[in-house]
Amino acid sequence: LQPLCDEPGVDVRVYVMGENVMAAVKRTSQSDFRSNYSLGGQVALFEPTKEQMHCIRRLQNALGSDYIGIDFILHQGQWVVNEIEDAAGARMLYSLTDIDFISLYWDQIEKRLKEGTNNG
Repeated sequence: LQPLCDEPGVDVRVYVMGENVMAAVKRTSQSDFRSNYSLGGQVALFEPTKEQMHCIRRLQNALGSDYIGIDFILHQGQWVVNEIEDAAGARMLYSLTDIDFISLYWDQIEKRLKEGTNNG
């Protein structure tokens, strides 16, 4: 039911752990509106825009999540939030970076346990 954005095959996933933006990846596909890495999308590290960062901060403050992926699509020249995933895969990041997400996520979990909170 959702209309197709006017620039299909392009999106950005931003990985957020706790209060930190860990990385962002721009995904593109020349053959499909879906740019998923697992479907053959091309990936490259991406620097989030000032507007995206503002949106990311607002979402993280509202959600208080330990680890999420925030996906933006491009529509009418603007990055628009498409979805927020609490089980965002990191295969792209393993192929593009040497970030040890498992260790960082474990550290985040330990931090939450010490704080006595569990916000998922």
